[in-house]
Parts: sequence; C-alpha cells; structure tokens
Amino acid sequence: MATDDGAIIASNQDAADALVHTVGRLGDEKTFASVMPYGEDAVNGLYVNVGAILDKVLEADPPDEVAEDMEEAKAIEAFGMSTALRGNRAVYSIRLLLAE
Repeated sequence: MATDDGAIIASNQDAADALVHTVGRLGDEKTFASVMPYGEDAVNGLYVNVGAILDKVLEADPPDEVAEDMEEAKAIEAFGMSTALRGNRAVYSIRLLLAE
C-alpha cells in the first residue's frame, strides 16, 4: 500500500490499515531508532519489534511451556537491518537490541 512517506507491507489488509492510521512516526520511537541508525537516509531496511510480537503471543494464552519460552525470548527487544548510501559506497547495519 503506497503512503505519503513510502509504502506499507503487511500480512493482511486490516494490519496495513492499522499501520496507516497509527498516530506518530515510527522513526521517533526509541526502540526503532536504536536498531535503525540511518534514519531517513536509509534506502532500505527491516525492523522487527520482537518484544511487541511476543507480548501479543502471550495475550493469546499459550500453553505454559510455550509461555515460558516466550518470556525467555523477551530478552530480545528488537532487530534491525538497514542500508544507506555514503558517497559512492553503501553502508550496512545489523543490530540486535536486548531488553534491560
């Protein structure tokens, strides 16, 4: 789905619509900024808010052994990969943010 700022790719239309109508900018979030260092200079990127995903999985009341694994996995807060151009070179970043 095209937007004024770029594009949204989601697993379904409801998820895409929810992202379009979200108040604020993802780039202003501390978690995002910590794993996506190039900001608006990025030419591409992949961002996964692992903590938010695990919180949603836990809301679904999984079996106890799954919930225990999800709680342990929450040690990872976010993951980001991005690319930017610096002069005639491409620079890359891969970052993993661990929970405090």
